[in-house]
Amino acid sequence: MLPIRGIIMKEPLCPVCTMGELLQEKKILTVSKYGLSESREVEVLYCTVCDAQSYVHEKDESIRRDMVKNIEQRNVRMLLEKMAQEKTSFAQLERALSLPQRTLSKWKQGAIKPSEAGIVLVNLLALMPWLSRVIENGYDPDLALFLQWENLCKSIDGTPSHAVEDGFEKVINAYTNKEVEPEDTLEGIGDIAWL
Repeated sequence: MLPIRGIIMKEPLCPVCTMGELLQEKKILTVSKYGLSESREVEVLYCTVCDAQSYVHEKDESIRRDMVKNIEQRNVRMLLEKMAQEKTSFAQLERALSLPQRTLSKWKQGAIKPSEAGIVLVNLLALMPWLSRVIENGYDPDLALFLQWENLCKSIDGTPSHAVEDGFEKVINAYTNKEVEPEDTLEGIGDIAWL
């Protein structure tokens, strides 16, 4: 019981189970995403009966969202650093994506924070690096199909190495150099791979 201005009040009851008292304690809140995690100490109210929890202060409610944003931005910086090590041309990607000049570099350095769309974009490009070639070629759906097919075949055990190393590259180069038209059948295009 807590005395407040001469009145003795009971501990507040849990709004979830309506039976347990709510007690206040400090807990470590950990958020994980993309294999990264962040932890902070927050004050929570917890029920002694059902273990339901809620934040004590309004500012604590926004802490989780802030932690997720921090993780997302760290992830973007790590992915862009990896792309830079793999010699990805940020200038070329920025032109293809109609991004302001040096935006990806600024995201990588943490000078500016990426938008939600930027976070998704970087994750997609890191997950499917072949998308950058599709972007460079005007979002060509047929090229996207070829590159997706190549990437899938590379991931399947037992695919002949000459098909992966030489054949698919020949098909994609022939297509991007306009030696093959989109109307060509897959069998005809496949013949190029074995030349």
